Amino acid sequence: MYDRVLSEAIAGRERRRRRGVPMTGTELLPGASPTVAALVVIGLVLVEAALLYAAYGILEDKLAPTVFNRIQRI
Repeated sequence: MYDRVLSEAIAGRERRRRRGVPMTGTELLPGASPTVAALVVIGLVLVEAALLYAAYGILEDKLAPTVFNRIQRI
């Protein structure tokens, strides 16, 4: 079972590579050194984390009064 799943994953990866779709962050910069590619990936992860943190903070600020009001009623 696992062999089939692995072979399907590899086949899908090969299809994406042939289509020219970047599969990983390191393939976004094809001519860059591994160090530069790794730093770019780390930077992208940090930007994504900051955006998620900000979005959850805004969501929490919007929902907190409603949640606390419901808790008080219980």
